Amino acid sequence: PNIMESIRNLLWHVPMWFAMFFVMGIGFVASLAQLRTGNVNWDHRAEAAVRTGLVFWHFGLDHWLTLGRAGHGAHGGFQIPNSMVHW
Repeated sequence: PNIMESIRNLLWHVPMWFAMFFVMGIGFVASLAQLRTGNVNWDHRAEAAVRTGLVFWHFGLDHWLTLGRAGHGAHGGFQIPNSMVHW
């Protein structure tokens, strides 16, 4: 049933996107710190945070596409992440 797909969405897909936004925010703050101080260690931290955020983005997008096919019979829908995939 579709309710089970919604539960799976709330347990996996949504936390992946929240984690992505959180880690990308850390990367943004670290980038600002690097610009203010000129310390290259902040740049390394920012790069690591953004790479981690991209991993969460990738897993979240893959999970979203899988849920669309399993729950609705089609991959995703016309939303921003899906249109970014087709660029």
